[in-house]
Amino acid sequence: MSQAADSTQEAAIANAISALRQKGFAVALWDLFRSLAQPDNLIVLAYRDSGPPVVLTHLAGHRRVFQRLETTYLAGAYRLDPFFALHLTRAGDGAYRLQMRSVAAAISSTTSAKQPLWMK
Repeated sequence: MSQAADSTQEAAIANAISALRQKGFAVALWDLFRSLAQPDNLIVLAYRDSGPPVVLTHLAGHRRVFQRLETTYLAGAYRLDPFFALHLTRAGDGAYRLQMRSVAAAISSTTSAKQPLWMK
């Protein structure tokens, strides 16, 4: 990695830390993620025990990414989201990521639905 890339990432980290608990935090976090990877979107949801999740923020490179957020995901598809299942199991604090082979296996009709789709 070049010094210029390191400098850009360090600046993005510093900006995100400086923006904690500020109105511009979501944009600073988005900029940080974009300096580290090539995400197509950022969404922060607050899941509830009943009703759809609350969208705290969402950012994307293209408008179409969230075009059907309300009519599909919030209308009920969130119930199929592995992270919603994680919420319902009262998982502890931490960062979680999907295990793609588990997602693929869960979609397959030959796999037990009890296999976890995430890892801490």
